[in-house]
Amino acid sequence: MMHKLLKTAKLGTALGFMAVVGGCGPLISFGDDGPADEVYTLEYPKVASNSTNDGATMYVSHPVMSSGIDGTEVVVALDNNKRTVLKGVSWAGHLSDLMQDYLVHSLRAETAANIVSDKGLDVRVNCRMDVKVWKMEFAPSADGSSDMVNIEIELSLIRLQDAYLVGHPVYTRTENVVGGSHDDIVAAFNGALNDIAREHGAWVSSNLQACTS
Repeated sequence: MMHKLLKTAKLGTALGFMAVVGGCGPLISFGDDGPADEVYTLEYPKVASNSTNDGATMYVSHPVMSSGIDGTEVVVALDNNKRTVLKGVSWAGHLSDLMQDYLVHSLRAETAANIVSDKGLDVRVNCRMDVKVWKMEFAPSADGSSDMVNIEIELSLIRLQDAYLVGHPVYTRTENVVGGSHDDIVAAFNGALNDIAREHGAWVSSNLQACTS
């Protein structure tokens, strides 16, 4: 009889636990995490030019990211300094890696400099480009009619022979999101970055001589 009572008590406890878990909804997952994220990257649309051996050589450092944005999630800026992430969307890698690749590609396309990154650390270079990404966020509006993305990037061009700071311009861009899909949001990020790339490419070109003088 006691054996039956124990079995009944255990069954009741198990059923009670299952009822509690069932009431938790999405807080507990048993392996079904829903559809996979849409994965996006950042791409500069122009083809990189062939480098020459007689131009200034520049190393692009791995970007330093503002706290909370160096991950694979798209950061969303809310009111009162709150932050969240965009559900169902992921970057193809850590944002700092994507940004370094983007900057290397765009500088090769927009300038006559020989651009190297991490794989070129053993190459003698004239200048180093340090990168700080202050903002890279999606800012939704209350009704979705004026969603936008915000980007703020600081570049520091340093001549290595004497540690001379050639300049450190800051580029900011706000791009409206035309449409409400994930594709539209990432297109706005790419559009804003493309504008910045053309502008900083012109600035670097005008200051390349300082790298070798």
